[in-house]
Amino acid sequence: MDQEMLTYVDLAPYCNVRWIKRGKEKIGGVEGVYLDGAYLRGGKLEGAGFSFLPPAEGSDCVSCAGQFIPFPRCAARYLDLAAFPVYGSFREPFRILFADGAVREEKCYFKDVVHCFSPLYLTADGARYYDGGMPLLSFHFQQDGACRTGMLRAHRIFFGEGERPVGVTLPANELLHVIGMTLGT
Repeated sequence: MDQEMLTYVDLAPYCNVRWIKRGKEKIGGVEGVYLDGAYLRGGKLEGAGFSFLPPAEGSDCVSCAGQFIPFPRCAARYLDLAAFPVYGSFREPFRILFADGAVREEKCYFKDVVHCFSPLYLTADGARYYDGGMPLLSFHFQQDGACRTGMLRAHRIFFGEGERPVGVTLPANELLHVIGMTLGT
């Protein structure tokens, strides 16, 4: 049986927000939402079969603004993507670039980090329910003097036979925050 290999995408050069609280430091997080570093396991964010490696210091998540994130070279079968929005749930396009120049747009749905406990949400026009991603981690944080609960979700995007992904262009929605990307072989 083949052993699955994970390759963590280095987001550190693109991170522009600090949202993981380490030790007793005080941080503002993302609109008051932050993750206590105690939720990390060996520096990794893990749950529901997903594993992500956030930067160990400094800014540790990416507020999406159309940035291109290159992937490390590997024979990936899929991309795991963890992100959370604030102030609403969003369906956003992630544009994956392949070595042959082809681009595939994958629309992923993410539920608001605080108002998030149903995995489905109804569109504004009532047309249908969308999958808000797999629950990755439920966490507690303090906001405005109250204990709140948040939920992080992840999506898995599979690649076709022979497709070699070289990077992804993030959506242009600064209310969506990417916290991890992992390539699986």
